[in-house]
Amino acid sequence: MIFYRYYAGSVDDNRGRWNPGYDPIFGSVLETLVSEVTKYQLAISRGQSFDRAFVSHQLVLPTLIYQFEAVAVGAQNIRCVIARVVVQPRSGPMRQRKATMLLRMKKVHALVALSVSFAVSLAFAQKPNTLTPKEKADGWRLLFDGKTTDGWRSARGGGFPKTGWAVKDGTITVTETGGEESGNGGDIVTTRTYSDFELSVDFKTSPGANSGIMYFVDLNLLPWKNGHGSPIGFEYQVLDDALHPDAKRGVNGDRTVASLYDMIPAAADKPIKPVGEWNTARIVVHGKHGEHWLNGVKVLEYDRDSPKFKAILAESKYHVFPSYGQAASGYILLQDHGFPVWFRNIKIREIRGGASAD
Repeated sequence: MIFYRYYAGSVDDNRGRWNPGYDPIFGSVLETLVSEVTKYQLAISRGQSFDRAFVSHQLVLPTLIYQFEAVAVGAQNIRCVIARVVVQPRSGPMRQRKATMLLRMKKVHALVALSVSFAVSLAFAQKPNTLTPKEKADGWRLLFDGKTTDGWRSARGGGFPKTGWAVKDGTITVTETGGEESGNGGDIVTTRTYSDFELSVDFKTSPGANSGIMYFVDLNLLPWKNGHGSPIGFEYQVLDDALHPDAKRGVNGDRTVASLYDMIPAAADKPIKPVGEWNTARIVVHGKHGEHWLNGVKVLEYDRDSPKFKAILAESKYHVFPSYGQAASGYILLQDHGFPVWFRNIKIREIRGGASAD
């Protein structure tokens, strides 16, 4: 669990240091602003790690100067944000300045809080394709280093495809080939299999794009298009729902982004970002239980042994494969569907050490 703590107080100019507590003149303003900051969750997002960071933001008005400073101190699983708010009158008698300040506060504090939140988020931004000390301690490891194709190979065998994929600007990218499924370089898979795991992948699509993040992939099942389609496995759908026709096919939206393809639709209110912006897919598999997450929100879950899942499988296109959904492990796959799609921050954490070597 991660804890957030907020502190407000006044500046003791005589001692030249921050004195937590209640300011008799500006106390109500400080309380209002800090309350608003708390409301907007001024904090460090889960998974980020840092030792110390400093952010300063100033908003100057005709009669007031609002100076907000935050010092963030992090440990293994505790995040503290120590906030200092300095409200400095610019002119006029004290009583008038206080009255003016309180009058303006309702209109100003939301703007200040949002500005500070934005500044803090920039200060704590993690570099792509890296792991924080906490992630390393928790067992995460990178499946893509942002520079090479190490750890990946063609799903058709051999080394990494010579066409259809590119590593550029810290991403591994499907290149444009007109939308044919696995028609150019073909899909790529990890060089080993996984069973129980938590997988996180950032993805960004081009207009009308189609792709997928597959798991429990069986490379012996290549039934589509005489071996030119994708192998069989569970698929976290990556799609431009607005423009690609596949979003309208299937049943109840089970081919839209973040869905378990052709089986279980992602929640209708899923927090998808627009085409051209980065989204984060998260897949959790533990035993027979599975979950799909999108941008920090769980959008579906399933249990492979449940009667409900078996009924869904019977109605899907995968019902022709008797062993579908029963594998204890499989490869992780990024799909070449002939549309430009970008992947980065591909990382995995194995649960209970469930893995097998290639």
